[in-house]
Amino acid sequence: MIVALQYYQNPDDGQGDLPQAMSLARLLADLLPEPRNDVLLALVCQPGTPRTGIVDRTAAHCARKLPVVEVVSETGARGHPEGCTALWLGTANHFHDLHASSRHLDPACRYDGSTDHGRSLLMLDGGDGVPLHRDWLDRLIALHLETLRLGKLITGTPYFVGTCPLHVNPNAVFELSVFDSQRTRLLTDVPQYDGTVFTNFDVYHREEMLQNTSLSSAVRTDWRGGGRKATRDLLLERSREALWLHGYRDADLYWTAREHLASRPAPPQVKHYELADLRVQERVRRDYEKSCRSEALTKHDPEKTP
Repeated sequence: MIVALQYYQNPDDGQGDLPQAMSLARLLADLLPEPRNDVLLALVCQPGTPRTGIVDRTAAHCARKLPVVEVVSETGARGHPEGCTALWLGTANHFHDLHASSRHLDPACRYDGSTDHGRSLLMLDGGDGVPLHRDWLDRLIALHLETLRLGKLITGTPYFVGTCPLHVNPNAVFELSVFDSQRTRLLTDVPQYDGTVFTNFDVYHREEMLQNTSLSSAVRTDWRGGGRKATRDLLLERSREALWLHGYRDADLYWTAREHLASRPAPPQVKHYELADLRVQERVRRDYEKSCRSEALTKHDPEKTP
């Protein structure tokens, strides 16, 4: 499996998640009880991200446990979601091109991609996610192998809240063949963001991703997690069903995760979902939200109707 840890830093103002991503990379390596070569750690940055000593030191630290490569995305943009989309697409394109052309990584890289999960790409935001179990990687690999046995190509988690429709969070495992143009349009149909949630990349492609995904609670996304503290109690609660927590831009997140993992939480009871059932749940929630808005509007001005 290729674990692609994506990060950026703007050269002009220093804004970005490079330090957080490097803290996460070290954490991932430290969780491995012994070196292995069936997993590749790819540190993928936006173009223009400065090459700093922390990246050198992090790559050297992680290389003690697993093969490491550094990649500069061919696409870049500023802001959210444009910047996230560009980096995600650049990462997917890079590894899909390697796979499709049968090109190999640098011969000096000891990554063995010949295993059953060797063509799998785990995409992770480097700035706001952490593992919830010490053996999260082996559990995720096992989940993805089951995904492949089911005839699906993505191992991911369904998500919807507020105005955001049901979709798959892009922090997920993608079999590289899912990016073949004859299978999906994920790399060939890139939406132009117009300020609405429906042109967010993952929402725009929600149907294609949903149809190709084995849906489970493996990754927990807490939307609008920025500014909230990810406490040990919160990580413990999330770890009951999830392997990974995403959505917290908390400077102490990685130290909190280390403390949580040191407590050795109980093995997760990962839930699996049927798409038809999720669509019913989404419709019920939409109807409920619509009735609440209608009731609030009526109370505010009885003369108005929704």
